[in-house]
Amino acid sequence: SKDALYHYNGEKWVPEGGGRGCYISYSGACLSDFTNMGSAGSWGYCNNPYYFFRPPGGGCGGGGGSNTIGQALVCCK
Repeated sequence: SKDALYHYNGEKWVPEGGGRGCYISYSGACLSDFTNMGSAGSWGYCNNPYYFFRPPGGGCGGGGGSNTIGQALVCCK
């Protein structure tokens, strides 16, 4: 499915959850009809010199600090 969240398994790109629909949760929990597939990484904000959102797995670059707010989860049906 072109609308699925994909990950690289070391050989090819495959859809998370078999392509049945996934999303990234920033709240620390998945919706009741979704399964927690694991961490997508920490997220937070950067302050170098301006404050901006740092997505899971993202960096701040250019020096400055990074503050973690929480862990993002991959949630799939």
